[in-house]
Amino acid sequence: ANLTVASAHGFSLLHYNVKGNGATDWTTNAAQVRAIARQLDYLNPDIVTFNEIPVTGMGQMGNWVSAFLPGYFLATNSTSDGFIQSAIVSRYPIARSQSWLGRVNLAAFGYNGPYTRDLFEAEIIVPGQPLPVHVFTTHLKAATDTTSLLRRAAETRAISNFLATVFLPTKGNRFYALTGDLNED
Repeated sequence: ANLTVASAHGFSLLHYNVKGNGATDWTTNAAQVRAIARQLDYLNPDIVTFNEIPVTGMGQMGNWVSAFLPGYFLATNSTSDGFIQSAIVSRYPIARSQSWLGRVNLAAFGYNGPYTRDLFEAEIIVPGQPLPVHVFTTHLKAATDTTSLLRRAAETRAISNFLATVFLPTKGNRFYALTGDLNED
């Protein structure tokens, strides 16, 4: 699994692609889930963005957080591609969460088809910050075939456009972070 940790502005932010695509058991007893929990226990992050949580396991995330990250807040209303989706957990209160760009048509960005998943946002009330912190995560289309490359490029342009035309004009004075599995390789 891919794991990235950053610390800024008095809190730590961890991104984790949990490689859950195809996982048949996402309960708190599953070996993969328990291994992820041990890593999170060791790293003790304030905020975690997850990619690749199996849709069939998303209903387990409340139990998962209660068992392994007690007291954390959970946002799960990410748009799915039918197989996987994203989630965000935080030691600090999540004021709101929203799925952006989920399944929108990407024709304006050079690809005739939908955004594979979404750009998922949680607005988090971090102590010591004068305004809420906005944490975004996404999981761009993988693979190196021409169609996937074109879709991934269009998804990237759609995110840039969203940040420049929707988010920054109204919340440009707030700290924000973009995390995710960008499949840039």
